[in-house]
Amino acid sequence: MNSSESSQSSGHPEAEQARGQSPWSAADLDESCQMPVLYLFVSAGFWLVISSIFGLLATLKLHAPGLLADIPWFTYGRVWPVFWNALVYGFAVPGGIGVSLWLLARLTRQCLVLPWMIFMGALFWNVGILIGLLGILSGLTTGHAWLEMPHYTNVILFVCYAFMAIPAVMTFVWRNEEDPYPSIWFLFLALFWFPWAYAGACYLLNFVGLRGVMQAVADWWYIHNLGTIYFGLIGLAVLFYFAAKVAERPLYSRYQVMLILWLLALFGSWGDVPHGAPVPAWLPNLSAVTNLFVILVLLVLANVLHRTVSGHYGSFLKSVPYRFVLFGGVAFFVAGIVDFVTAIKPVSTIVELTEFTQAQSLLRVYGFFAMTLFGALYFIVPRLARMEWPFPRLISVHFWLAALGVVLYVVPLAISGIVQGGLLQQADVEFMQAVEPSLIYMRISTIGDVFFLLGHVVLFLNLGVLYYRYAFADWVATIVNSTQPTEAVEVGA
Repeated sequence: MNSSESSQSSGHPEAEQARGQSPWSAADLDESCQMPVLYLFVSAGFWLVISSIFGLLATLKLHAPGLLADIPWFTYGRVWPVFWNALVYGFAVPGGIGVSLWLLARLTRQCLVLPWMIFMGALFWNVGILIGLLGILSGLTTGHAWLEMPHYTNVILFVCYAFMAIPAVMTFVWRNEEDPYPSIWFLFLALFWFPWAYAGACYLLNFVGLRGVMQAVADWWYIHNLGTIYFGLIGLAVLFYFAAKVAERPLYSRYQVMLILWLLALFGSWGDVPHGAPVPAWLPNLSAVTNLFVILVLLVLANVLHRTVSGHYGSFLKSVPYRFVLFGGVAFFVAGIVDFVTAIKPVSTIVELTEFTQAQSLLRVYGFFAMTLFGALYFIVPRLARMEWPFPRLISVHFWLAALGVVLYVVPLAISGIVQGGLLQQADVEFMQAVEPSLIYMRISTIGDVFFLLGHVVLFLNLGVLYYRYAFADWVATIVNSTQPTEAVEVGA
């Protein structure tokens, strides 16, 4: 790296101590995160298992419509929204908050502020999720994708998120790092992006009550804000952190990293409007044009990561957590390219309103974001609990189950959507004739659902046992300390 580039680079805060010393050690920073972050991770793992159970049930009902057909709570129209809402709000959002809190503490060299407040927010967040999912199962769904939970849960989740986000912002404000690592700015922006997008969508759809096609437009806007920008900001922050850590060198070009941030923030929320939507033509055209800037994000990101990790690619394969992050990074590039290609009108006309869109969504949310979170989780939790994973070999098992699950779910559904969409373009082909050839691909995708469930059970087993051991060790330490004899103090001393 030449001198001009080196001035644009940002070193890894944990590797560079020359820019100032923090009064807190790494152990102090981890201790401040223990209670809220471990709880967020364990609860996220629980909801992930619940999500995969309902996802598998929804897929099975496509092959056997009579399965649980006599129980209204388990009809397809209810179990499918439960799958997505448990995945997004039960796992992805709190899991992303947990990773963000740990990274903020480490990269700002500031102990987490008000951890008890974060814990209370996380606790009642889970109560809100439980109420919302039960509302969907009882038939009180709103009908808006990714916002199906009854509107009375919106306020609960918003307030609980504020309880978790305010201490994170305070931690950033009181930071001991004058020149923050670039990941910090991604996380800081994400802290504000979710409540802004969530509150805006809930207000427009559940309180103002938009009518007609504008409901779909607002819903598309929200899904793309959450799936592309919010998850993208946190996922890329994790990717940058691990890239510098694996390569043991500074990130290449701070300016290019910040360019990625602004391109994603300015142009990432305008996609997902299909060309066949009954809206003014400029909306889908604008959506297609903004995808050009997403391709620019991919190009700049590829340059930054290549120049940072060049010569150290093999290091990603030596550690299982790093493999998760590597898989997530590759999935991010694939998802971005697919988004760009499907924004082209001839392609969009074929794949819209088919299973291809579900494959796209899962690739973005699970293939990229969830896999990146898994890698960060497996890296962070032992440092917080100060003990190794109880079943370390299951980490590798989880990776292969998750990776194969993504491939076996996304690829068959994408092929199914292309086949189905191509047949639907033929005027002499009836709808059921177009659906039948794609059934074999949907059956293969069910195997991916099974792999997801097995992998999530493995993760939760590892998390649950470790959390139990951590809580038990903390309880024993409390008992021992409380029974220690105190030194006698002379009266009048």
